[in-house]
Formats: sequence, structure tokens, C-alpha cells
Amino acid sequence: MGRAGESLRAFFVGRVLLPCFVRGAFARLRSGKRGATMTAAEYAAEYEVEPMGEAAGHCACCGQTSRSIWGVVHRSGAESVASYVLQWTPGADLAAHPANLDLILGAWGEGTGAEDRVAIALLYCQGEDGPAVSVIDAKPRRIAKNPLVGAALNRDEVIGTPVAQAVFDIFNAVFLQDTRFMA
Repeated sequence: MGRAGESLRAFFVGRVLLPCFVRGAFARLRSGKRGATMTAAEYAAEYEVEPMGEAAGHCACCGQTSRSIWGVVHRSGAESVASYVLQWTPGADLAAHPANLDLILGAWGEGTGAEDRVAIALLYCQGEDGPAVSVIDAKPRRIAKNPLVGAALNRDEVIGTPVAQAVFDIFNAVFLQDTRFMA
């Protein structure tokens, strides 16, 4: 059992068996939190973001200065669950020039390898109704060739699966906790 209101499930994403804490009616009933709702910030607080490095470069499409930051995401007080690279062009309009968040999600530590992790890519942009985050295909992105990755997932391999909620929670954690983004 994970935190209150969660139950541990394992599921296959591609060829990788991923453990995932799933929030659902059954888990809420067991924890006594019937109908409990949490905000994005509360879900994001389930993770701790450890910023690590950063670099500047030039955007391939517009030539402006771009910025990349990276780090590791841990379940609060527990194991690492993902690493991330976030790339954007400071000062550029997010509607025309979105930010990219590439995740390596899965098991980390001794006894694990690339076969235990998947690459997932997200796009953060300004939509008609405000900021928006969407899963995009990771296979054509540079992260897909990273030696720490066993498989790169397309959008349809993420959306509608239990990993989708974890991915969005991790995005929220990075967005809220890594103060270098958009600084």
C-alpha cells in the first residue's frame, strides 16, 4: 500500500513492467476519503524534485537562445521515479514556441537497467483557454536514444493508462518545484 488513498499496481507499458500508485474509488474507500479530491499542487507534493544541471543553447527553429534544465524526481521521502529534461526558449511566446519536457520514467538504482524505464515526452504551451500540457510521441525525440531508456512511448501508449496520471503529476511537480523554469 502507498500513501493513504493509493494502491500499488503494476502494469506493462510496451515491454516494461512499471509499478504505479493508482488513485481510484476503491483506494479512496479503503482510506476513508470518499469523494476526496486533490488539487494539482497536492498531487505534485507527492513528489520531490531534485534540480541538477542546466545549459544554454540555440533553438534549431528560430535561432534564439534556448535553455535546458534537468533533474530527478523522487516519491516524497522515497525512491527515484523519473529523471527529466525541460527545454524552452526564454522570452518566446509559448503559444507559438512550446516548452518540451522529456521524462525517463521507471525503476532506478542498483539492479535496474534501461529495460526498466521508458521515455515519455510532454509539450507545455499556451492554448486558447490558458496553459496546456499534452503527451506527444517520444520516439522521434532525442530522449528515445538515451542509453538509460528501454523503450520510447508514443502518445497513444500513455493516454488512457494508469501511467498518464503519474506523468501529469510529475509535470506539475517539476513545474511547481523547479524554480529555474521560466525564470
